[in-house]
Order: sequence, then structure tokens, then C-alpha cells
Amino acid sequence: MSKTVASVADKGIVRLGAGCRSPKTSVADKGTVRMGAGCRSPKASVADKGTVRLGAGCRTPKASVADTGAVRMGAGCRTPKASVADTGAVRVGAGCRTPKASVADTGAVRMGAGYRTPKASVADTGTVRVGAGCRTPKASVADTGAVRMGAGCRSPKASVADTGAVRVGAGCRTPKASVADTGAVRVGAGCRSPKASVADTGAVRVGAGCRTPKASVADKGTVRLGAGCRTPKAFIIDKGIVRMGAGCR
Repeated sequence: MSKTVASVADKGIVRLGAGCRSPKTSVADKGTVRMGAGCRSPKASVADKGTVRLGAGCRTPKASVADTGAVRMGAGCRTPKASVADTGAVRVGAGCRTPKASVADTGAVRMGAGYRTPKASVADTGTVRVGAGCRTPKASVADTGAVRMGAGCRSPKASVADTGAVRVGAGCRTPKASVADTGAVRVGAGCRSPKASVADTGAVRVGAGCRTPKASVADKGTVRLGAGCRTPKAFIIDKGIVRMGAGCR
């Protein structure tokens, strides 16, 4: 089968078997689309709480789900793109090189290990998780959120608003941190030129061996930078959470 086109209305299910190269599927209202392994350029769209699952070995999958839908992309996808509206979840599997994911209104973005240039943005109490092995992750979340950056990042930068906490992991050499008024700054062992300023009951913790981390906290957010992170950048607005995995450069 070189091309497969399928459409199902109202709770229908479309399953495309292995070896389909250019399948296209659309399901309306709580439908489910499942694409088997070996599909190279699958496209899938599901409206209103639908679920799109793209199997392993898909090279250029694209998926979009509206209103609390979920998009799951299997391992081995190189250029997956996924967007979910209103509390939806996007999960991009391991081995994807240039994944991009955006979720609106308390949605969650999870990016698997082995991503090199992941970008993720979540609005209003959303959660962004970037897996291990990401080299240049960027993440933005709104108001009193938390940023966690995994081990292996060397020059992390993070900003959170008002009475938040910044934690910079081991391996950073020149950490800088600023928080407002009666806060606590802890600079770990092995930091060569740490600078820290605390304003407004915030806490900054800089771990051992950090080389060039910079962190600023505003409005009750929390920033945690893991050991060995090289160039992660994260900014938090409105109760979101950003987690960046190990190996991000």
C-alpha cells in the first residue's frame, strides 16, 4: 500500500498496518488513530479529545489534536511536530532530533531522550519535560512555575518571579543568582566565582562544580539546574513547570 486515506466520524478507530509509507487519517470527536511501524510520512488529525499514536520508525510524522487530546510519537522519528490545544499532552519518543511541541492551558509536553534541539512552550500551569541528551533545550512557562535542568548542562540560565528558589547543580564554575529580601543563598563546593543576591524570601542554591550558571527568581517560582548542563535556558511565567533532562548542552 503506497497511500492510505481513512476517515471515521464520532468515536471511530482507524488502524494502519506496518509498511504504509504515506498514510493520512482523520477522526472526529473522540476518535483514535493508530499508525503502525514503518510509516515514513504519516499525518494525523483528531478533533475533541482524540488520540494520535505514531509507531516506531516514522521519519516525518505530524500530529495535531484539539481540546485535551494526546499525541504520542514513537521512537525513531526524526522531525516530529506536535501541537495540542487546551490541557492536551504531547509526548515525543526517544531518538527524535528536532522535535517541537506546544501546549495551551495546563497542557504537558514530554520529550524523550536523545533530542538535540527540542523547544517547548506551555501556557498557564503547564508542564514541560525535556528528556536526557537534549543539547539546546529552550522552555517557557507562565507565573510561579518551576524549572528543573538535568545533569550535563554547562551554561544554564533561568529566571523565575518573586520568592522563588534557584538551585544550580554540580559542575557549574561561575554561578550567579539573585533573589529578593530575606532569602537564603547557598553556594556549593567547587564553585570558583559564585555571586549571589537574595531579595524577598527567595532561596538560591548553587551546587558544587557549577561553571557558568545564571539564575534569577521572581514571584514564587522554582528553578533547579542540574549537574553538567551546558547551554539550557528556561523562563517561567504563571505556575508552569519546566524540567530539562540530563545531557543538555
